[in-house]
Amino acid sequence: PLEPSQDSCRFDDSNCSAGVLPGTSCEVHCRPPSFQGDATALHCPADNVLPSQQPAGMLPNCTLVCTEVQAVPDGYEKSVHNEWCCASGYRGAPHTRCVLNNSSCSTRQELSGCVRQPLPCPPLQLQGQDLCTFDASDCNATVTPNASCVVRC
Repeated sequence: PLEPSQDSCRFDDSNCSAGVLPGTSCEVHCRPPSFQGDATALHCPADNVLPSQQPAGMLPNCTLVCTEVQAVPDGYEKSVHNEWCCASGYRGAPHTRCVLNNSSCSTRQELSGCVRQPLPCPPLQLQGQDLCTFDASDCNATVTPNASCVVRC
């Protein structure tokens, strides 16, 4: 039999778990739905006399398959070409990453890269006595992010 797989999420070696007789083989598959790829055969030598002999061969080349984002986070949307982009009011370059949960063997897609655009400050509105004390005419329009306006006495 095979030793317990170090990557039980990636490989399905159940065909090899009961042992492989000398001169025969067993198949190792990629474990769906999180991985896909072609199965490979592991072989037990025909002249094997060692009870602990592991079947020999290459494990399959398994590709991680990611499930689509279920709840789209704020700041992201799909384009007409079905590609992720930053939503209106956000900027940056969206990136996707496929994350494998090793305890449940499930995958999920994570989005990053879009940040909220800074909003302008509204015009300063003086009230009461301040209207007579201060000149805020430079601040009557919205003030863009990282800019300032001058209030005079």
